[in-house]
Amino acid sequence: MLSRFSFTFFCTLMFIFSTLLFQNCGESKDLSLKSGSNQGTNGDPDKNDPVEEPLEEEPVATPTPELPVFSALNKISAGISETTYSLKHTSDGGYVTAGRIATDHATPDTNNIFFAKWNSVGVLEYSRSIGGNLNDQAFDIIELNDSYMLVGLLKSFQPAFRADDAFIMKLNKATGAVMMSKVIFGDGDEQLRDIEFYTDSNAMQALVGAGYTSVVNDGLEDGLVMKFDLNGNVIWQVALSDGTNNIRFNDAVHVPNQGIYAVGYLNDGTQDDAIIVRLSEAGALLGAKVMGQAGSDRFNEVEYANNQLVIGSKIGNLGFGASDGALVRMDASLNVLSTTLVGGSMFDEFTAVKVTSGGIVLLGNTASTGNGLNDVMVVKLDDDNKLSFATVYGGGGDDGSFFGSLDMRADGGIAVTARVMESAVAGDSDMASLDAALLLLDQFGNIDGSCTGVIENQVFGVTNINLAATDKTLTTSNAAHLSIEDFTVAALNANAVNTNQCN
Repeated sequence: MLSRFSFTFFCTLMFIFSTLLFQNCGESKDLSLKSGSNQGTNGDPDKNDPVEEPLEEEPVATPTPELPVFSALNKISAGISETTYSLKHTSDGGYVTAGRIATDHATPDTNNIFFAKWNSVGVLEYSRSIGGNLNDQAFDIIELNDSYMLVGLLKSFQPAFRADDAFIMKLNKATGAVMMSKVIFGDGDEQLRDIEFYTDSNAMQALVGAGYTSVVNDGLEDGLVMKFDLNGNVIWQVALSDGTNNIRFNDAVHVPNQGIYAVGYLNDGTQDDAIIVRLSEAGALLGAKVMGQAGSDRFNEVEYANNQLVIGSKIGNLGFGASDGALVRMDASLNVLSTTLVGGSMFDEFTAVKVTSGGIVLLGNTASTGNGLNDVMVVKLDDDNKLSFATVYGGGGDDGSFFGSLDMRADGGIAVTARVMESAVAGDSDMASLDAALLLLDQFGNIDGSCTGVIENQVFGVTNINLAATDKTLTTSNAAHLSIEDFTVAALNANAVNTNQCN
């Protein structure tokens, strides 16, 4: 038998052991709550168990501040408008943009080529106005080791009046001075909408341009792809036609070991269908497909990454509204992998696309939501085509990113070009004064809260559809009707004023 002392000692030990066990259980429950559970007694999320403060806390990482926000290029002077069509992130951490600047609101089609160099936080370093007394515009710009290369349309330097001419031009990096300028012309319309740098299979550094041409003025337009050396000399050129429709290419990309892909649209006089062609490095046609049904459908920009082509597009009458922004994925053989529509009840379109970490960033225009007639929209879809974020910017007018451009920032953020409608101007063919704008967003699509007109976390409909791309028969020619000549033009100081639109 146990003595009374032994029994008392045994009970005391049991009490101490039970107390320690209960405390350990409480500490375990406290850790589970700290790790993210919000459930308390009996699993009721609204009745949390008491949580004791830990003796020591893990250091908390300082939140990453939002990146520099939004800069707008204001009117150069009263009644002058600017629009940017292309943007590239440069090797010094800044940006270059290219587009047009209106020189006379009272006379339609009086524009100069507009070039601007920005630093890494959206402050304008210098700007240039290049052109004559008619309609000159730059649609795309790229950076080379020693220069910037632009392409677009030109009308001011014609010995006798003719339709639009295409041009290719090289600018000095430090000053924006014109180093080389060539005009590409025939009897009809010619435009170059895109220029890309690449290294071909023979280790030759080259440029590929995409646009359209017509043999005679007001004649049928053919898709045009041209290969240049770095001095703007033509290596080959090819025009593509189906004999019935107008074909225009908006963008092109070179894919190693696969060839050159050009995207755009064809028009039968009533509606557009999206088109993509595949060429060899020598310019031979390897395949062509069209996508479209009853609505207006266009392929606007193409990139290649992760063994697939990704195309920023517009698809009409198959989704949420009259047209929706579309992300189309294809393999190198032009087989459709997926088509994802993003939009609302009216008109939406993606004009630019960029592959980035964890998904695809798209830039475009929306009339379905926002603050005015049209607004800029920046959307990211993840690798499963699910919406990561959508940010909308605009005022009460017709803002947007028509033929707009985007690029990724060195710190993981997003830079986009846009146009911002200001006040109406008497006699203006656009019926408004437009400012060119550079928007800088962080990697999650956020813009500083002090910026007016910003709608973050915008809700759009997102759906995947089955839309086939059908084979298209095209004929090719060497576009022998085209000529190329040097021309002389000066780059003048555009005297642009840079104003930050946020506090």
